[in-house]
Amino acid sequence: MPAKLHSILTPSAVIDRMAAYCARELREFAAFLARPRRAKHVRSTTREFVNRVAFFFLATLLVNLTVSLLVNLIASGAGIQRKNILEAGIFMNVAGIAVLVPVIEELVFRAGLRTAVWNLLVIPLFVLAMVGGLAVFACAAAILVAIVAVMAWRARNAGLKRKMARDFIRNYPRIFFLNCFLFGIVHVTNFEFVGTQAALAFILVLPMTLGATVLGYLRMRDGLGSSIYLHGLNNLLAVGLLLAMR
Repeated sequence: MPAKLHSILTPSAVIDRMAAYCARELREFAAFLARPRRAKHVRSTTREFVNRVAFFFLATLLVNLTVSLLVNLIASGAGIQRKNILEAGIFMNVAGIAVLVPVIEELVFRAGLRTAVWNLLVIPLFVLAMVGGLAVFACAAAILVAIVAVMAWRARNAGLKRKMARDFIRNYPRIFFLNCFLFGIVHVTNFEFVGTQAALAFILVLPMTLGATVLGYLRMRDGLGSSIYLHGLNNLLAVGLLLAMR
């Protein structure tokens, strides 16, 4: 083996390259979270795409294991029960939770991350429908339809339309984190609350809210496909663990 190739493949060299890669990915992620921006995603090679999804899968796994352990202790101490999501057969569980659900949730929450109307109207309406039921959904839909009609009427003014676009870009960090918060909130439907137990809802969905920051970053960094793949891997792992413990 040539000396140069041997030096590259030594354990210490491999570890150094992995550490440098992890540090670079974390720096870019931290810079995005410091000020989320609505920029065009950077075209990545297939190798970069796969490496980034794999890295964030392992990173979120480590973080979620810790956070989920604390959340489960809180839920158990408060007597809060998780709903059984594994009522179908193994194939249906994998196909539904690890494939269909990630695609639907990414289309709802991440596909429109660049669009003001989608973030501020459609996603809140979806969350209300999931959490509040049909009655709340109907009321919210009527209000939002009225808001959209007013906005469409006002947007006919070109100057006002440009101002609304500038306001959206200027306030994008708040909009991004609102998106992450709403993604977490929609997962309160995974739990069964009695009385004041609902006060703990924000804590119980913390793993999903944190995960949404990573999914949103990947969507803006590499496109919607990366967030769908990561979401699917996370759900596949969760289904596998739940089936193993059943």
